[in-house]
Amino acid sequence: MKDRRKRDVVSWNRFFWCTLFLVFSCVLFSGFTFSTFRFFFFGEKFHPEIVSTWRTPAMEALSGDSSAVPAPSIRETVILPDQVLVFLKYPPSSRLFTKEDLLCVYLSANKSSSQSQRRLPPNHIDGKDVDDQIVRCPLIPRGYTVSLALKSGGYIHPGPTHKWDSLVYEALIDRDNTTVVFVKGLNLRPEKLSNASRFECVYGWDFRRPKFLLRSQVISMAQEIVRCKTPLSVLGAPQMVNSSVKASIRVKGRGTLHSIARPGLRSKPQPGPPERKPHKMCICTMLRNQARFLREWVMYHAQVGVQSWYIYDNNSDDDIEDVMESLVQAGFNISRHVWPWIKTQEAGFAHCALRARESCDWVGFIDVDEFFLLSSGVKFA
Repeated sequence: MKDRRKRDVVSWNRFFWCTLFLVFSCVLFSGFTFSTFRFFFFGEKFHPEIVSTWRTPAMEALSGDSSAVPAPSIRETVILPDQVLVFLKYPPSSRLFTKEDLLCVYLSANKSSSQSQRRLPPNHIDGKDVDDQIVRCPLIPRGYTVSLALKSGGYIHPGPTHKWDSLVYEALIDRDNTTVVFVKGLNLRPEKLSNASRFECVYGWDFRRPKFLLRSQVISMAQEIVRCKTPLSVLGAPQMVNSSVKASIRVKGRGTLHSIARPGLRSKPQPGPPERKPHKMCICTMLRNQARFLREWVMYHAQVGVQSWYIYDNNSDDDIEDVMESLVQAGFNISRHVWPWIKTQEAGFAHCALRARESCDWVGFIDVDEFFLLSSGVKFA
């Protein structure tokens, strides 16, 4: 009996050490095989995500810090008819890049081409938000994908690319907790409500995986604007999670539209009687390269009682930012909202109305070559 127990102990010891040796050998062999396979078949030049100089010297040169700084990522890319919009997302507390820091990089699908890579300076950079800076690159050549690079070295891996002709491009959660979605490509008849039963609202991170999407009812829709019933799980999610969820529209029988629209959460109204709004009269306008008219237009309407201005900048490349900064310093309550979406004035005004009605009793929608003409001595009061 004692001999049998001794043999059992010996056999289990052998089994344990043999198993440990096999597991260690498999891990070592698989790690070596994967690294070797990646090196020989792909090589460093086919890894545009990050090279070592991106994570240390390039970032240190910009930040002045000896510690490694997390790199930004390309959240989305949208191809417009005359330019490419690259949306950057930065880690928290990062310094934003400027036009002088970046290059637009065009990578050819034909790796054997002598011009497999092109580099051009960006046209402009918009935004001062780490979650949504826009880099405007020259129009992408046919057969190329676009990415970004630091002039001091290092690449940022390309993000999802979308065409403008079929895209969900903006979304807001309204004060009644519905989601207002702005869509390009539905081709609905203007000035007429459409049959909402043909469509469905969807929420999620990746619309290629339908099992992980939330679906909700379309309440109403007209032209490029859809109002959706927001799922409770989206309304109740933490802000960090909610800022990553995208909203889109599914056309029944045709599929889900591409989307870059992250609705976010509006601040909840305080309980009790409604507070008095800070402004009696506001104006919303959309413009492009009309900075030279803006100062006169704002100062005139201030004289007739307008208290706040919402400027939707539709791809201006003049000195609009400098003009608006001077108006702000002069005491005018004026704000600039980057609106890069072409031929969407009605949608832009609807977007502005949703933003302005929390602060304004009345909102006027006019162009910068239009002026309210009131009787002598009469003002908006």
